[in-house]
Amino acid sequence: MTAGDAKDQFVTAVAASSTAIGVAGTFTGTLDMANGRAPFRPRQPSATKTNYLAGLSSSDGTALWSKSVNLGTGAINAVAGQYSKDYFIVCGSATTQRPPWARPEPPVATMTSWSQPSRPALAPWSGPSSLGGALEQQCTAAALDDNGNAVVAGTFQGALDFGSGALTPAPTGASDSLLWVAKLDGTTGATLAAQAYGTSGMVQPYAIAANVKGTW
Repeated sequence: MTAGDAKDQFVTAVAASSTAIGVAGTFTGTLDMANGRAPFRPRQPSATKTNYLAGLSSSDGTALWSKSVNLGTGAINAVAGQYSKDYFIVCGSATTQRPPWARPEPPVATMTSWSQPSRPALAPWSGPSSLGGALEQQCTAAALDDNGNAVVAGTFQGALDFGSGALTPAPTGASDSLLWVAKLDGTTGATLAAQAYGTSGMVQPYAIAANVKGTW
């Protein structure tokens, strides 16, 4: 299958669920994975880079749904699925406040999730949400455990609070960027666990996985 026009289009993350393949990336111009049936149409001029998320049939690769969003200079950094679940968790960063997804074509039924930072944002349960403070914070890795809970990780400066108080240890210097890891309930989005690691310097996770016991 091929898609796109003469502009720049990229795939940056791929994951599989029980029924679909989740594909995320960026595009300018027009990106059409459905042979004219469900094209991506950015709200910005065609020269503006736009992030997208699409669900493709795992049997033949045809497009099931698509969504696009302007994240400013942010990006979708990770997509995760689980073989027994019919949804995805998505995480990344955004320089805009809780950017809205463009109206899906066709409407999304089982797509669950998203995360935004320059603040990290997560939400497979109810749509986009954001976490974090004024400094640079982002989500860079995501996974789903066998129970459908989201396991996510990223970096943070300043203070990052998942609802149980600011994570410690906190970065000690203005240029330090530490690692955070969190487990979130896949139904309600409630924080099940959250921890920070490191003391100074730059620490960044690129991947995370959960085993059958739900540990990571």
